[in-house]
Amino acid sequence: MESDKEEYSESHIKYGKFVEVLNLTFFVIFSLEILFQFLGLGTVQYFSSHVNKIEFSAHLTRTVDVAMYFCTIYKAEELVSSLSSGDFLLGLKWVLLIRVVRIYVFMTGWLPKFLSMVEKQVEAELMRNYEVGKGYLVSLDKVMRFLSHVTIYENVYSTVKTEIEAERKKVAKVLSIIQKEHPPIAITVKTRHAIRLVTNSIADCISDLKEDGILDLNESAAISESLEKVKDDLREMPM
Repeated sequence: MESDKEEYSESHIKYGKFVEVLNLTFFVIFSLEILFQFLGLGTVQYFSSHVNKIEFSAHLTRTVDVAMYFCTIYKAEELVSSLSSGDFLLGLKWVLLIRVVRIYVFMTGWLPKFLSMVEKQVEAELMRNYEVGKGYLVSLDKVMRFLSHVTIYENVYSTVKTEIEAERKKVAKVLSIIQKEHPPIAITVKTRHAIRLVTNSIADCISDLKEDGILDLNESAAISESLEKVKDDLREMPM
């Protein structure tokens, strides 16, 4: 013990003792955990998992480590720092790093949820891009329809028409890729557009009936409220 005190400072010795106390605490916790797993799962089902086999092997190693540490305490008649342990005990402590396989259990439960969350975000972004692209194509078609009416110079008309057609092909290509790789996105967007078209037509019809006096204020308000609810549901429509 004197040689240890010469080799390590007092703070290092205290730190080593603290580490050993933590080691004993975790030994008790893991012992209880394995006991409860044995009682809950049974021996056969417990050892059917390769992770549990590694866990149990690591715990046996820890048991040897703790037993040898208690022998060291008995001989030294005081709480010994982990820095004072022999090479064999330090080697056992390094072997215990095999318990890092517990991360595998965490990853198998967490990774699918994480990938599902990422997939939903990607699909939502693709849906927004698909809707923007469809709207952009509609706007390009409208520009093409009225281009001849607003342009009096043939060279300007040809240049703008060429640019619009090139842009239209580019956007249509991207949309076709999205539709091919993610068919539900195209179906959902088309469904949304169809429902939106119907709701807008109903809203216009309500306004016309209200102006003609066929619907009174209460009836038109009730129908408009129901229509707004449909629009809200449409905005929150999932994939």
